[in-house]
Amino acid sequence: MDRRDFIKVTGGVACLSAKSYPLEAARHLVGNESTTNPARVSTKPPLRWEDAMLSGNGSTGIMVMGLPLEDCVIVNHEKLWTVGNDFRPQTPDLRESWKEAKKMAQKGRYLDADKYNSEETNKQFKALFGDKSKRGRPRYDRTHPGFHFYISTKGNGAILNYRRETNLESGEISIFWTDGVGDWVRRVFVSRKDNVIVTELTAPTGFFINASLRLAEAPGKLKGDVQGINIQHDYEEMYFSSTYARKMGKGKQEDYHAFARVIVNGGRTDAVENKRLEISESPRILIIMRLEYLDDASMADRISLRRELSNLPDEYEKLLTPHASMHVEMFNRVTLDLGGRRESIASSEELIADAFQGKSLPEFFELMHAVGRYALICGGTGELAPSLMGIWGNEWNPSWDGRYTFDANLNFAISAVSQGNLPEAIQTYKSFLERNIDDWRRNAKMMYGCRGALCGC
Repeated sequence: MDRRDFIKVTGGVACLSAKSYPLEAARHLVGNESTTNPARVSTKPPLRWEDAMLSGNGSTGIMVMGLPLEDCVIVNHEKLWTVGNDFRPQTPDLRESWKEAKKMAQKGRYLDADKYNSEETNKQFKALFGDKSKRGRPRYDRTHPGFHFYISTKGNGAILNYRRETNLESGEISIFWTDGVGDWVRRVFVSRKDNVIVTELTAPTGFFINASLRLAEAPGKLKGDVQGINIQHDYEEMYFSSTYARKMGKGKQEDYHAFARVIVNGGRTDAVENKRLEISESPRILIIMRLEYLDDASMADRISLRRELSNLPDEYEKLLTPHASMHVEMFNRVTLDLGGRRESIASSEELIADAFQGKSLPEFFELMHAVGRYALICGGTGELAPSLMGIWGNEWNPSWDGRYTFDANLNFAISAVSQGNLPEAIQTYKSFLERNIDDWRRNAKMMYGCRGALCGC
């Protein structure tokens, strides 16, 4: 029987691309057991931030390391660039240069034409941006992480039965482990409905959580990236604000800030020297956090954030249910069934090891398809199309600046939206093109003296 006879698709056409869904992507994006999504868990702790598990609502993204006692949640946003994504540098006027270069080429002086145009281009860039511009252009379009959210809990003996999982149908990340007093659970997701990051810590029955919570700047920023940081830890709340240093021709400085509401079920909360929150003897802790990007730093309003978050439910399930219903409806519009035995693989590590040996391929490709849909829903349905890192990353100086590259990467990132029945991602991509088309038309006119649109890699 031809292998294609095993492929069953509901709601659309399956699209698998090695470029879009690399092997590494399946390592820790793992799902719960259901009729449409393989049950997958990771049983190994992360070794680096790239091993984190991902969640997002299109605009806000988190990377959860998933360590039992000393965990870190890396918080990001689609608009976190060293200078805002709306900034457009002036396009050099090379129309006359091309005319002269064309005359040289017509006489067979091709090398002279190339050299002449390169020299004129460098002159233009220096005139516009000065001698410090890297490779002829200003470095304004770097993505970067927002901040780190650290969760430290007191241990009770050896840690056993560790696992972490991502529910691809709901966007919920869970960490489980057992110690000397019982079974512990930590859950977190990014709400599509309420635009908040929700984290819950639960102690074993009859026992309590002793934990430390703190917000911290993501390390590694470059000189001139940030002008000021404001981090505050107060009774049952935390606040983070970062103001960018450079304006790049804009009239106002940009900012991003976050407010966290900490709800303690019993126990006690203390703000220690404004450096962290210490929580003791609580059976359950709930943290509701919202991250906002501001194109005007003066608009940062902590009081408004506090008021908005106070109006949200203070129960984890009441926050999860409306979000999960929105996420799962999008996720389950298309499913892929290759005849895999979903109950036969114990962990993602085992699945990947089998795939390297040519085993368990139906299960592997089913998971890859699910992971691709999950990442696109979480990171490609906001206001901006996904850049190289999507809405995730932990470097202030990432490869290729983490920026947009239009030769292939962006096209691959959104290549499955039509087959995957995700018009929300199509709308995001369409809006992104409309956002930039005037600038691309100006590029074509100024740099080549022609009609049309020109976007760089």
